[in-house]
Amino acid sequence: MKKILLAVVVILAVQSLFLHSYKITSAAMAPTLLAGDRFFSIAFHNPIQRGELVVFRFPTDDPDEVQCGGTQYGKNFLKRVIGLAGEKVEIRNGGVFIDGKGPLNEPYAKYLDPVRIPAAKRELSAEEYQKVWEARNLAKTAGAAVRDEFGPVTLPAGDYFVMGDNRDRSCDSRYWGPVPVSFVKGKGRYIYWPPSRTGFLR
Repeated sequence: MKKILLAVVVILAVQSLFLHSYKITSAAMAPTLLAGDRFFSIAFHNPIQRGELVVFRFPTDDPDEVQCGGTQYGKNFLKRVIGLAGEKVEIRNGGVFIDGKGPLNEPYAKYLDPVRIPAAKRELSAEEYQKVWEARNLAKTAGAAVRDEFGPVTLPAGDYFVMGDNRDRSCDSRYWGPVPVSFVKGKGRYIYWPPSRTGFLR
């Protein structure tokens, strides 16, 4: 009996420290994850790589900051890591370029709209554009055009550029800036609900 109780305590301790459950509430990650899917994430110890799925707290400490049509303070997001610290990220006609090379081969990406939004007239210098983006104000300045024509910006040390797989329906780093590593909670690993969709995330 004592061994069973000890095993239960160990399992619960491991879960509380390393394994967490989340529910998807939007279509931003379709088709990889659908609204209503429930998945596990694990704490990360190895460096985060491009293409991995990460869970993070929305990167703001201001409860009144408005992004994506509302306040996102304290909410958990799941997105795919596209850019790493020090890299130059740019989007041209919807395709992602890293350090001028691309577009990336992204079999997970989904594009719903038949046409791309053209680039807005650039009113900012490259330096101003970078500062506005880091301050999470780019969408307020450039509008919807950042969906398909974005950057280039250089990721600060310790930050990630994240995007939803459903590229035309995801509010992500294009709009509200980078994700500091301090906001990352773990890596998305396994869909456990509904039963018809169970499996490891890729």
